[in-house]
Amino acid sequence: MDCSSNNRRQGDSILADLVSDYIEKYRGKMKRYLRDYKDQLTLRIGAKLGLYPKAVYLHGEVISGAKALGLNYRQKSIPIKDIPEPISSNLEPYEIEGFFCRYKEELKDLRL
Repeated sequence: MDCSSNNRRQGDSILADLVSDYIEKYRGKMKRYLRDYKDQLTLRIGAKLGLYPKAVYLHGEVISGAKALGLNYRQKSIPIKDIPEPISSNLEPYEIEGFFCRYKEELKDLRL
């Protein structure tokens, strides 16, 4: 792995932490809004910088989808390696978040 790849991964993590810390600081004033949009904000800022998540971040309805699949939903994120096939091989982590949200009910009946 070259230095630029390593720096990009570190930048991804630093950006996610900075945005998360900032939002948590102001959460009391805008609790509902921030709860719903924290991860979307992080994704959009990261995309502008060419940084994308390397894991599936758990929030709101994403948790319901992860729980339906029997994944460990009591953590901040799920590494892509822990997401079952064929989901992990066909979708990016941010797409998996949307998939979990949209299909949380259907995932309850799915056994991978």
